[in-house]
Amino acid sequence: MSAGYVGGGAILIIENADDGKDYLALVKRSDDTKVNPGVHSGFFGGSEPGTIEEELPRYTTYRELREELLIIWGNNIFGIVTPKIDARKVSKSPDNIKGLYKVWNEKAGINLKNPKYREIKSREVKLLDYFESKENRKSISILRIKLPVGECIFLDGEGLELNDESINPNGLLDRRIDLVELNMFKKWWREDGVKSLTADFSYQGAKRIDPSKIKKLSPSLARALTEWGV
Repeated sequence: MSAGYVGGGAILIIENADDGKDYLALVKRSDDTKVNPGVHSGFFGGSEPGTIEEELPRYTTYRELREELLIIWGNNIFGIVTPKIDARKVSKSPDNIKGLYKVWNEKAGINLKNPKYREIKSREVKLLDYFESKENRKSISILRIKLPVGECIFLDGEGLELNDESINPNGLLDRRIDLVELNMFKKWWREDGVKSLTADFSYQGAKRIDPSKIKKLSPSLARALTEWGV
């Protein structure tokens, strides 16, 4: 190819240690975002120009997943380290982590006490599948991790501005993470007897909320699911 990769990301499956079922994690995009407002998507994004991401798209997957999915588990904040990442080439924690703590404590009232940022190591993240599109120069990884869902809060940590001083609380707290049982999602996607789909677990503003409807998927996720053969 004459040019490098322009984007990538992950479809994430979470095995619930509480019931043994697999759940698909989806990001509900804000209604006022410029790209695909109000739809559900995977953890996708563009490659950062002039970086290793243009050559090795797995680093785009790592960054997007780290930015768009943080997990409150106990008094710790966890990020996910994706497979085949050289730790020397990436930063240890999200650049905006202090600002996120401040927003969650002041605006969401979750009252973490001196929380620590920790990582779910790559050895605990299973790569189920990987494919890339040479036509649009993007790559997608299908990943699977095991977590006790009942003990966790899942949230999108990507504010409109990713630094400690200018995080937009409304943008940060508006985003939603939905977990839907994978087998049920597949039936809905294939139009196999399931006409409407409701998440099994929903989270918004660093809190668990009532389960929400899944209505429309982003074009990127739809293409990735087709490539994956769901």
